Amino acid sequence: MKLNSNAGEVEIIPIQTGTVAVKQRFRDARFKNSILGKLDFLMNKDFTEQMPIWVWVVKHPEGIFVIDTGENAHVNDKTYFDKAGAFTKWVNKSQFNFEVTHNEEIGVQLKRLGIDNQQIKQVIITHLHIDHFDGLHDFEGVEVLVHDIEWKNPNFAIPSLYPEWFKPSLISTNKSVEAGFNAYPLTESNDLFVIHTPGHTTGHCSILLKGTDFSVIFAGDAVYYQQQLRDETFSGGIQNFKVAGKTYHTLREYMSKQPTIFLPSHDKNAERRLENLEMYH
Repeated sequence: MKLNSNAGEVEIIPIQTGTVAVKQRFRDARFKNSILGKLDFLMNKDFTEQMPIWVWVVKHPEGIFVIDTGENAHVNDKTYFDKAGAFTKWVNKSQFNFEVTHNEEIGVQLKRLGIDNQQIKQVIITHLHIDHFDGLHDFEGVEVLVHDIEWKNPNFAIPSLYPEWFKPSLISTNKSVEAGFNAYPLTESNDLFVIHTPGHTTGHCSILLKGTDFSVIFAGDAVYYQQQLRDETFSGGIQNFKVAGKTYHTLREYMSKQPTIFLPSHDKNAERRLENLEMYH
């Protein structure tokens, strides 16, 4: 999909790096309480359907930006989480069900598109959960951006799975943009921003692309699917429900004033909405 911005024509390419099923109460919480929410999904036996793991490529006049890196095929190896400790291994093996092949990994798919690391200006990680950083091994030599709050206060990150070379550039969202977002500009043309959307994690971020006719928000895990934002329902893995509620309000406020395509990272309808230019309403 292509749109026009202050900089000129921008192309957005969705890439699905496999799928993941999570505990039903992990995606759809019954309690607006972080402790109760986590206990509830840990005891829940039912899994969701397989949900996509989206990575977004933004081909901008100022360079190519990659939003998140998705998952890799080794995630189902028996020893993959051994260095992370017994509890982390148990959680990732019992609470999540990944289906990822080598051909679905981000590096393989970028090569098919004719994109190599020398062409990529920056990789932006929305937050440090495994299905958002676990394709990093394909980006050695590329600048990777992580919000400084996320880096200093990670929630269920797994540093033992980071590549040895991984030393991200830490950014601060200290510039205000429309509708109350705190933002970090990625482009000189001021049309692409990292916006702080906390709740899922303390430093969770989304990416805002401001077009001349409409905007696009790459929402990470601010919600798992668009209807959660409409209904103000939450996931059981949220770090802070009160803060997440404020983020929901800010997102809805922005999109009430500016036509926007809203793209969470695990929403099965995200690609369709992008292709059909379906605005949030």
